[in-house]
Amino acid sequence: MKKKIQILMAGLLSLSLMACEDQEEVNLFAAQQCLDTATAATAQSCVAKLSGNNSQQAYILRCAADFVAGGITTSSIATALENIDKAGTDPTAAMFSAFQFQGATPAAANAAADAAAVNCNAAGSDTLKALVNTARLATLATTTATC
Repeated sequence: MKKKIQILMAGLLSLSLMACEDQEEVNLFAAQQCLDTATAATAQSCVAKLSGNNSQQAYILRCAADFVAGGITTSSIATALENIDKAGTDPTAAMFSAFQFQGATPAAANAAADAAAVNCNAAGSDTLKALVNTARLATLATTTATC
């Protein structure tokens, strides 16, 4: 009888732990899963459920979504870094062209970079701050040059 009570209690405890699963954590996980396969067109929809979540993890995911939505992916970051090392007339210009936010207009590209800066800075990561500021500079330099 004592064994049955222990099994019953263990079952009730596991059910209560599952019921207490935090909805914010579920939303963070869903946003991450969505971003893993997101495109520029779908990235912002991945983080829509994070509205009102001001945790560091939520801002990191928003920052990532901003980069994907702006056309800056892992491969474009790698290309940008490779261009720095390549011998050429201006490796910085080549790097900037690969590491800029995209937009329908120069103003839209700059607005996307500025919006990303808000989320990336709020994430509290020095690396994300450096990346977004580099991308903002690249976007500004490129859109100013094309005006």
